Order: sequence, then structure tokens, then C-alpha cells
Amino acid sequence: MKETKVDDFWQEDGSCFLPKDREPKHCRYDEKESEEYSKGIDRFDIYCENIEESIDYWQGVDITIKDYGIKAGKLARFSGISRQYLNQLRKGTRQLQQHHMDSIEKALCVLNPDKPLNILFDYVKITFPTLDYEKIIHEVLGLNLKRMHVEERGTRGYQSHASLGMYNEIRIDWHKTDPAMGVQLEMKGTGCRYFENILLARGLGWHHFFKRAFDFDARFKRVDIAIDDIYGILDISELVQKCKAGDFDGTHRKYAIYESGQQLPRSENDKTKTALMGMTLYVGSFKSEIHFCAYEKDYEQAVKRGIDMNEALVKNRFELRLKNQRAERAVAEYIERLNIYEVAFGIINEYLAFYEEGTGNDEKPIPDMRWKHFIQDRSDRIKLTTKAEPISLERTIKWLEKQVMPTIKGLTELDLAQGTSVFFEIYDEAKITERFEKVIKQISKPEENVVYYTTQ
Repeated sequence: MKETKVDDFWQEDGSCFLPKDREPKHCRYDEKESEEYSKGIDRFDIYCENIEESIDYWQGVDITIKDYGIKAGKLARFSGISRQYLNQLRKGTRQLQQHHMDSIEKALCVLNPDKPLNILFDYVKITFPTLDYEKIIHEVLGLNLKRMHVEERGTRGYQSHASLGMYNEIRIDWHKTDPAMGVQLEMKGTGCRYFENILLARGLGWHHFFKRAFDFDARFKRVDIAIDDIYGILDISELVQKCKAGDFDGTHRKYAIYESGQQLPRSENDKTKTALMGMTLYVGSFKSEIHFCAYEKDYEQAVKRGIDMNEALVKNRFELRLKNQRAERAVAEYIERLNIYEVAFGIINEYLAFYEEGTGNDEKPIPDMRWKHFIQDRSDRIKLTTKAEPISLERTIKWLEKQVMPTIKGLTELDLAQGTSVFFEIYDEAKITERFEKVIKQISKPEENVVYYTTQ
């Protein structure tokens, strides 16, 4: 039998590689080999153990990608490891490091057909052509008007409004004399989560609410459908580059880009700024009935909640923002099909596509691999996600922690130093606002205080 020498497995730089003609565990060495052998044997034994472990590792990877129905090329693309380098890792001619395994593990999470996406309603605006706001609040929304904060002032020409939550997360405006303006409902993202909690308490879902709204001649002004990309199927910076290079097809091929950390305008007509956002891509016009928004949700959550980006539960968010007839049609389709995935991705496929680099202007452009994976049919596995949350003061508490408590602590320290009681005098004089009193009742036993029952 041919004896394998040290020079057969040590490279000039001191790194080790597998002999081409035999597995490491079968290698034999002459005990009388040079001193170089005795110096290297311990390192080689460790290397052989690592190779055997990597063989088990790759067997697991092979079983997983077979189960997922994907090929090695797709794994290479999503892990950020070239196909050639990945093959070298598999064969053992390159040593498998922890960072390689981390990248592959992340890619397999992304490629898992059962896990990576959640889909939810994230903004709803509806008008009802009626002056009877109490009927809309009670019979359509199922809310108890007595537990809502009411003010004799409104926005956008409305005269009065009622709200749930400290920051009008669910808001109903109405006009007292003009039925054309009627009653307007607006639910923001957090408001949608609050409303899901209310629907849950009533044993209902979004389709029940939308159907009830149509019964009252609802006019859908805007509906946002959000798709949460948990692990990062999409790469927002990559989509941005594709737009710049023309490797996409979207509504009027119009797009806007905001880098991480910029403040975004609310709309083309409203230039006031929203909170800091991660890299954000808009495709389509704000003025059209449909446009898309993709952004780094982990960055937004890190800024908003004061957490590390790695702690965020969602990597990216992709939103469909639908208005007027397009919003109404989407809701009607959802009621009919009860499959929000088919509705949302049917719209995406109709209006938007991204292509491989340099093929966007070809007669037959090649669909981008990541984009193709994002829009693949998961209608049998992904349903509408509800993230029901009770009404809370989380935002207020965060504000207190960052903006108010340092001042309060400073005042109490000053009182202690000077023997005064300024802070407690201010505290004793403070009055709880009517809004805050209503919110307290909304938070405590919400099923009793917020939900409207026909016997009330």
C-alpha cells in the first residue's frame, strides 16, 4: 500500500487538506518518518476529527435541502458563499469554519418553505356615507363609545372624533351634517393589532368585520397588507441596486430610495417626517392606487424599541399600499377566497418583478433568484397572521423612560439636596386628563370596557 507522507497533506502555508486518493481516517504513516511528521501529527488528528464531523454536518445539510426541494446553487446564493467555495467546503479541501456554518444555517432558515413569511393587515381607512356614527361604532366595529375618548374636533374637515389608545391608534371621525363625508375610520399599525384583540374577544376575524363594513356601504380609502420577511429572503439593498440598474419592472418604473437613518415623508403632499427608518424602497407613485414599500424592519424596531437589531423578530417588511377601488377589490377578493396570500401575491405578480443583474432590458429577462423564492406559491401553508395586542401604554412608558424620568430624578435629587419638596408639590397639583382616564379603563378588562354588546 502506498504510504502517505506529510508533504501529501500539509501545504506550504501550514494549512492542511485532504489527500485526493483516500479519506483521512484511512491514512497510514510510517512511524520512522521525519521529525516534521511528529510535529504535525496532533494537528492532523484534530483536522481528521473535524473532517468526520463535517461529513455528518453535510449529510444533515443534504437531507434538509432535499426536504426543501432546493438545489446547492440556491443554497450558495442565499448563504453568500460562492458555488465553487461551497463545493470545496463539502469536499474538505477547505476547512469548514463556524462562520460558514452560521451563513448556511441562516440560508436554510430563509429557504424553509414553512417558516419565513407572515402576512397581516397593517393599516385600514374606510368611510361610511352616513351621519349615524354611533351605529358604525357599535354595530360595525363592535366598540363601546362610552369607553372611548371623544372630542368635538376632527381632522380633514370632520367635526368630531372618538378614539381608542393614547395616540388615536383607532380613530373614528364624523361630520354632523354632510353625509357625503359621513363617518371615517382609521386604524394604524398598532390600531390593527388592538382591533385584532377586540375581534378575538368577540370570536370574529377580519373577514367578518370587512363583510359587515360592506353591509353598511363602506368605501375603502386605503388598506395596507404587510408581509413580514422573518429571516431575510429579500435583500433591500440588492433591490435598490436593481432599481438603479433598471433590472425591475414596476408600476410606471417609478421608485424612491431612502438610506438607513433618514426620516421619511408621510406622502408626496405631506412633507412632515416620520420616525427614523432602515433602508427603504418605494416602487410606484404615492398618488396611484397601488404602490409598494420594502424596508429594513429590524433597523426600525431597533430605533423604536431601543434594542439590538439582532433581537428584532422581523428582518424586512414588504408592504402593499392599496387605495380606493384597488383596496376595495382586494378586500372583496379576500372575503370571497378567505386566502389573503393569494390576494396579496396575485397583486405583486401583476405589478412588480425583479430580474437578475443585467437582464432587466432583455426580451426575456431572468427572474431574480431571491425574488422568485419570495413570490413562490405558499398559499397552502401561509394564512393571515394575527398579532393581537391589548391596548397598552408601552409607547408612553418608553417616552417616560427616555424623556421624563431623568428630569424627575434630577428634581428629586435637588429636593433632597436643598430640603425642598418641589417635585411632590407638582405631583399633588397634577390632574389626570380625561383621555388618560379613558385609556386606563380601556386597558383594564378591555373585554368589559371596550367591546360593545347589543344589550348595552
